[in-house]
Amino acid sequence: MMSMGIKKENAIYGDNITIMTYMRFEEVEPWADTFNTVAHKNERGQTYAAFKKEKAEIIIDELEKKFPNIRDCIQDYYTSSPLSYRDYIGTNRGSMYGYAKDVNKSMQSFISPKTKIDNLLFTGQSLNMHGILGVTISGVITCSELLGQDYLLEKIIAANQPEKLEN
Repeated sequence: MMSMGIKKENAIYGDNITIMTYMRFEEVEPWADTFNTVAHKNERGQTYAAFKKEKAEIIIDELEKKFPNIRDCIQDYYTSSPLSYRDYIGTNRGSMYGYAKDVNKSMQSFISPKTKIDNLLFTGQSLNMHGILGVTISGVITCSELLGQDYLLEKIIAANQPEKLEN
Protein backbone atom coordinates (compact mmCIF):
# COMPACT_ATOMS: atom_id res chain seq x y z
CA MET A 1 0.00 0.00 0.00
CA MET A 2 1.32 3.41 -0.86
CA SER A 3 -0.22 6.77 -0.04
CA MET A 4 1.07 10.30 -0.54
CA GLY A 5 0.46 13.25 1.71
CA ILE A 6 0.51 16.99 1.20
CA LYS A 7 0.80 19.93 3.53
CA LYS A 8 -2.30 22.10 3.76
CA GLU A 9 -0.38 25.24 2.82
CA ASN A 10 1.03 23.61 -0.33
CA ALA A 11 -1.52 21.40 -2.04
CA ILE A 12 0.36 21.38 -5.35
CA TYR A 13 2.50 18.29 -4.77
CA GLY A 14 3.04 15.54 -2.24
CA ASP A 15 5.83 15.96 0.26
CA ASN A 16 5.74 12.51 1.88
CA ILE A 17 4.94 8.91 1.04
CA THR A 18 3.81 6.11 3.31
CA ILE A 19 4.44 2.57 2.13
CA MET A 20 3.23 -0.56 3.88
CA THR A 21 4.08 -4.09 2.87
CA TYR A 22 3.88 -7.53 4.41
CA MET A 23 6.56 -8.93 6.68
CA ARG A 24 6.47 -12.25 8.47
CA PHE A 25 7.10 -12.14 12.23
CA GLU A 26 9.67 -14.91 11.78
CA GLU A 27 11.90 -12.36 10.07
CA VAL A 28 12.18 -10.36 13.30
CA GLU A 29 12.35 -13.40 15.63
CA PRO A 30 16.00 -12.66 16.58
CA TRP A 31 14.76 -9.49 18.33
CA ALA A 32 11.45 -10.88 19.65
CA ASP A 33 12.55 -10.56 23.30
CA THR A 34 13.18 -6.82 22.95
CA PHE A 35 10.73 -3.98 23.58
CA ASN A 36 11.21 -0.45 22.26
CA THR A 37 8.94 2.61 22.25
CA VAL A 38 9.54 6.33 22.59
CA ALA A 39 8.49 6.09 26.25
CA HIS A 40 10.65 3.01 26.92
CA LYS A 41 13.78 3.39 24.78
CA ASN A 42 15.65 0.14 24.19
CA GLU A 43 17.72 0.00 21.02
CA ARG A 44 17.66 -3.37 19.31
CA GLY A 45 21.23 -3.05 18.11
CA GLN A 46 23.19 -2.72 14.88
CA THR A 47 21.98 -6.00 13.40
CA TYR A 48 18.36 -4.84 13.66
CA ALA A 49 19.21 -1.45 12.18
CA ALA A 50 21.02 -3.18 9.30
CA PHE A 51 18.05 -5.55 8.81
CA LYS A 52 15.61 -2.63 8.56
CA LYS A 53 17.91 -0.72 6.20
CA GLU A 54 18.14 -3.76 3.92
CA LYS A 55 14.33 -4.08 3.88
CA ALA A 56 13.94 -0.36 3.14
CA GLU A 57 16.36 -0.59 0.22
CA ILE A 58 14.37 -3.49 -1.26
CA ILE A 59 11.17 -1.44 -1.03
CA ILE A 60 12.83 1.63 -2.58
CA ASP A 61 14.17 -0.56 -5.42
CA GLU A 62 10.61 -1.74 -6.10
CA LEU A 63 9.29 1.83 -5.83
CA GLU A 64 11.80 2.96 -8.46
CA LYS A 65 10.30 0.50 -10.94
CA LYS A 66 7.11 2.60 -10.87
CA PHE A 67 8.72 5.99 -10.14
CA PRO A 68 12.20 6.12 -11.73
CA ASN A 69 14.79 8.16 -9.82
CA ILE A 70 12.54 8.62 -6.78
CA ARG A 71 15.47 7.52 -4.60
CA ASP A 72 17.15 10.85 -5.46
CA CYS A 73 14.13 12.69 -4.02
CA ILE A 74 14.17 10.96 -0.63
CA GLN A 75 15.54 13.17 2.12
CA ASP A 76 14.95 10.71 4.94
CA TYR A 77 12.84 7.71 5.82
CA TYR A 78 11.54 5.91 8.87
CA THR A 79 10.88 2.19 9.05
CA SER A 80 8.83 0.01 11.35
CA SER A 81 8.41 -3.73 11.62
CA PRO A 82 6.04 -6.20 13.25
CA LEU A 83 7.93 -5.45 16.47
CA SER A 84 6.83 -1.81 16.20
CA TYR A 85 3.18 -2.85 15.87
CA ARG A 86 3.55 -5.28 18.77
CA ASP A 87 5.26 -2.74 21.04
CA TYR A 88 3.09 0.28 20.24
CA ILE A 89 -0.38 -1.18 19.77
CA GLY A 90 -0.06 -4.56 21.47
CA THR A 91 -1.02 -6.76 18.54
CA ASN A 92 -0.06 -10.40 18.75
CA ARG A 93 3.20 -11.04 16.88
CA GLY A 94 2.99 -7.54 15.42
CA SER A 95 0.02 -8.18 13.18
CA MET A 96 -0.98 -5.06 11.26
CA TYR A 97 -4.38 -6.58 10.50
CA GLY A 98 -5.63 -7.44 13.98
CA TYR A 99 -6.56 -10.87 15.21
CA ALA A 100 -7.28 -13.90 13.00
CA LYS A 101 -10.83 -14.21 11.69
CA ASP A 102 -12.61 -17.08 9.99
CA VAL A 103 -14.53 -15.99 6.88
CA ASN A 104 -16.88 -18.95 7.39
CA LYS A 105 -17.74 -17.84 10.94
CA SER A 106 -17.84 -14.08 10.56
CA MET A 107 -20.33 -13.46 13.37
CA GLN A 108 -18.04 -15.17 15.90
CA SER A 109 -15.48 -12.41 15.42
CA PHE A 110 -17.90 -9.49 14.93
CA ILE A 111 -17.45 -6.61 17.34
CA SER A 112 -20.21 -4.04 17.51
CA PRO A 113 -19.19 -0.38 17.60
CA LYS A 114 -21.76 0.09 20.39
CA THR A 115 -20.79 -0.73 23.96
CA LYS A 116 -22.81 -1.03 27.16
CA ILE A 117 -21.21 2.22 28.32
CA ASP A 118 -23.02 5.36 27.18
CA ASN A 119 -21.04 7.44 24.66
CA LEU A 120 -18.26 4.85 24.31
CA LEU A 121 -17.91 3.43 20.80
CA PHE A 122 -15.33 1.17 19.20
CA THR A 123 -13.68 1.60 15.82
CA GLY A 124 -10.54 0.31 14.09
CA GLN A 125 -9.02 -2.60 12.24
CA SER A 126 -10.38 -5.42 14.39
CA LEU A 127 -13.98 -4.22 14.51
CA ASN A 128 -15.34 -5.92 11.41
CA MET A 129 -12.73 -6.20 8.63
CA HIS A 130 -8.96 -6.39 8.50
CA GLY A 131 -6.45 -3.82 7.31
CA ILE A 132 -6.67 -0.42 5.74
CA LEU A 133 -10.08 -1.04 4.19
CA GLY A 134 -11.31 -2.45 7.51
CA VAL A 135 -10.28 0.71 9.35
CA THR A 136 -12.11 2.85 6.80
CA ILE A 137 -15.26 0.72 6.84
CA SER A 138 -15.33 0.54 10.65
CA GLY A 139 -14.88 4.32 10.82
CA VAL A 140 -17.97 4.73 8.64
CA ILE A 141 -19.92 2.22 10.75
CA THR A 142 -18.94 3.97 13.98
CA CYS A 143 -19.76 7.42 12.56
CA SER A 144 -23.12 6.00 11.43
CA GLU A 145 -23.88 5.19 15.06
CA LEU A 146 -23.28 8.85 15.95
CA LEU A 147 -24.77 10.63 12.94
CA GLY A 148 -27.22 8.13 11.50
CA GLN A 149 -26.56 5.92 8.50
CA ASP A 150 -28.76 7.78 6.01
CA TYR A 151 -27.31 11.19 6.91
CA LEU A 152 -23.70 9.96 6.69
CA LEU A 153 -24.20 8.17 3.36
CA GLU A 154 -25.83 11.28 1.87
CA LYS A 155 -22.78 13.33 2.95
CA ILE A 156 -20.34 10.77 1.52
CA ILE A 157 -22.18 10.61 -1.80
CA ALA A 158 -22.45 14.42 -2.02
CA ALA A 159 -18.73 14.83 -1.29
CA ASN A 160 -17.88 12.51 -4.17
CA GLN A 161 -20.00 14.15 -6.87
CA PRO A 162 -17.96 15.06 -9.98
CA GLU A 163 -18.52 18.81 -9.60
CA LYS A 164 -17.13 18.63 -6.04
CA LEU A 165 -14.06 16.64 -7.11
CA GLU A 166 -13.02 19.16 -9.78
CA ASN A 167 -12.62 22.02 -7.25
